Amino acid sequence: MSRVLSVIALLAVLGAGWAGWSWWQSAHSDDVTYGQARDLVLAAASDQIKTLNTVDYREADEDLTQWQRVTTGNLLTQLTNQHDSDVNSTKSQKTVSTAKIIDAAVSTLDSRAGTATVLVAVEVTIRQADGQPSVRKSRVDAVLSRTEDGWKTGTVQVIE
Repeated sequence: MSRVLSVIALLAVLGAGWAGWSWWQSAHSDDVTYGQARDLVLAAASDQIKTLNTVDYREADEDLTQWQRVTTGNLLTQLTNQHDSDVNSTKSQKTVSTAKIIDAAVSTLDSRAGTATVLVAVEVTIRQADGQPSVRKSRVDAVLSRTEDGWKTGTVQVIE
């Protein structure tokens, strides 16, 4: 009887050890790391495309500065160079634009290179001066790059 209990105890310890090792290995696998990176890129792209399509003429300088905070590369350069004229245009036309992300998906992700492409479906409601709001739905192809401050949008292209 004592021998049977010893064998059962040994099997229980081995089973627990194997289960713990399997759990640790799956929690630290490349698939999990890739999935976490994909989720991070997807959240960043969704937030950034929403930000890049949102502006209120009453807070134009702050909103357009926020556009610069979420961008990198050529897009950041372009937005920086156009900042003052964009602020003036937004204020003079009394533009209010709000965005809602309908859906988004990561189409490519190269974790090592720090690049990703995300497809985003966005609905933008635009109102200027005292006019009626217009709703525009579009699909956007956004290329993100990993920076010191996290993932940022480098290019945005509307897909027809």
